[in-house]
Amino acid sequence: MTMTTTSSQRIYKWKPPPTSWLKCIVDGAWSKGNTKSGVGWILRDKDGKVKWLGARAYPKLRTSVETEVEALRWALLSTLSLGYQQVIFETDAQVVLKAINGEEE
Repeated sequence: MTMTTTSSQRIYKWKPPPTSWLKCIVDGAWSKGNTKSGVGWILRDKDGKVKWLGARAYPKLRTSVETEVEALRWALLSTLSLGYQQVIFETDAQVVLKAINGEEE
């Protein structure tokens, strides 16, 4: 995913996956003052066509990191249950990516 920053907002440009792969973008929403957390994912093919998507609310999770991990976990389970095996997952949660890559605990 490429990111361009303008003033106070971020603009993401989606890059398609290789021909025989799908791309799944995942995200979580958490706020200290809210009683619920939200997670969602969208699965697209190389042409950007939406294959599946999901969104759900949870009773408030403990942290924003836990929410992002739950979003990724649910997306992984969902795509596997749909029979997809060649999926690239993307998230903007840098701390989660670093933990997965062994760069952070």
